[in-house]
Amino acid sequence: MRRGGEASPGSAADRSANHMALSEKSASVSEKTGPQLETNLAESHRRAMRRLAATVTIITIKSEFGNLAMVATAVSSLSLAPPSILACINQAASIYSHLQPEARFAINFLGAVHHGVALQCAGAASHQDRFAAGRWLSHDGVPYLADAQATLFSRVDKLISYGSHGIVIGNVFDVLISGDPDPLIYVNGIYGRVTNIDQ
Repeated sequence: MRRGGEASPGSAADRSANHMALSEKSASVSEKTGPQLETNLAESHRRAMRRLAATVTIITIKSEFGNLAMVATAVSSLSLAPPSILACINQAASIYSHLQPEARFAINFLGAVHHGVALQCAGAASHQDRFAAGRWLSHDGVPYLADAQATLFSRVDKLISYGSHGIVIGNVFDVLISGDPDPLIYVNGIYGRVTNIDQ
């Protein structure tokens, strides 16, 4: 020990301080070589969400202008009591203004065999032409895809506006299920299907 209680260069205190400095330096290097933060938050959010795989659905409704349809992937079960579902829809979509409280609509879950139906509804085709692919029927006045993996018939209960989109909450009043589970999946801008990796 030096006078005044100061530690000598080779003391335990010095070694501890040097170890802390090295640790901080290593952490700094790790931060610089790890995943980089994006500067454009909106674009980063969009790119991140492309990695969230989702079942492709088609939302359908009957309006005074005829049957309307749009592809949607931002769909989720909300509650089982009561059975309800939510869908996030761009407010600029032509179908959005028709999804008013008590309006009846259907969410059709597509199977891998419905790739062509999804392409037909996702493009710039008119609403009439969107029903040219697939076999469409009507249930309680609501158009639906006859062989969809599942169809949830719902009534609009609530609309919540948030940013560019609206959250549509529907109370399910009927359900149709067809075939074995083989959903059409959309991820990173491409369509695909589920592969079982458990076997």
